[in-house]
Amino acid sequence: MNSRTGNWDLKKAVSVEDSPLDGIKTKQVEWGYRFGNGALDAQAALFYAWSDKSITFDPATLAVLQQDDKKRNYGLEGQLTYRLTDAWQIGANGLLMRSQQQVDDHWVKQDVTSASPSKLDAFVGWQGVSQSVRLQGIR
Repeated sequence: MNSRTGNWDLKKAVSVEDSPLDGIKTKQVEWGYRFGNGALDAQAALFYAWSDKSITFDPATLAVLQQDDKKRNYGLEGQLTYRLTDAWQIGANGLLMRSQQQVDDHWVKQDVTSASPSKLDAFVGWQGVSQSVRLQGIR
């Protein structure tokens, strides 16, 4: 801690000016469907996104490095909500995703530090005129 300012001194830092990063082009396509019937609402979407380059993080130097390896993400997302009353609702939503990077002309799974994780959650909620409360669990 710096005794003069009372703040911690930063020992390692990354400067944006010193990072040799170019723009990364990403394209995405998505197809989805929504359904509503009385108290039940449902939606689902399939997606596919791909980039011409990728980035990685070097924990030793704190540097963000650009790689010429291509990256892709694809998967399915969906949500289901049921209104028990005008104020109370229950539901669930989920995301199943695969994140891959092209290495030596074949696709490999990305490591956990750069991949987007799949998830599943369930919830119960109450909604008033100007306030709402929601309890949810995520996995």
